[in-house]
Amino acid sequence: MDDIHAAFEELKARGVTVRGAPHVIYTDEGTGTEEWMAFFEDPDGNALALMSRVRT
Repeated sequence: MDDIHAAFEELKARGVTVRGAPHVIYTDEGTGTEEWMAFFEDPDGNALALMSRVRT
């Protein structure tokens, strides 16, 4: 995913129930990347997530 923050804001704007804003879950200093995740719910209340790896 190119821009997890923009995707998260788009989901919120569409009324999706969010469980957690984008946040870093892992930093790989060897490759200079971070993994980010954000959590939301589907219409049945199941947890789903967005994930993005970005260069720092």
